[in-house]
Amino acid sequence: MNFSKVKLFTIIFVFVYFKGMNSLPSCPIGEFALNNQCVDCHPNCMECNGHELFNCTQCGIDEDGYVRFLHQGYCRLHCPRGFFQDRGRYTCEACIHNCELCMDSDMCLKCKGKYKLDNGVCRTTQCIDGM
Repeated sequence: MNFSKVKLFTIIFVFVYFKGMNSLPSCPIGEFALNNQCVDCHPNCMECNGHELFNCTQCGIDEDGYVRFLHQGYCRLHCPRGFFQDRGRYTCEACIHNCELCMDSDMCLKCKGKYKLDNGVCRTTQCIDGM
């Protein structure tokens, strides 16, 4: 066997060996890979990348029947102010610009600070000279 064939064989062997060492198991929904094993996600999470409460990547209806929405890695019962519950994707989505409280992506219920609600949209309040 010549040197180039030995070198090629060695490269292929090393690649296959290390690829096998680094491959993670394919885990079912509700589990994640840890030390080549599938481990349960936190009970609030549908899918996750770790066992902690803040490692959720997908939410939905939890094991107790509560609907949960993904926001910054947590599956929450309620979205924080400035966000609304997207019931189709089980996520908290941002309200429209300058909106503090909304029902969906198009309809604001309460505006932030100095903004005035006008048909579901937040507009700047402008004073007329002399008023």
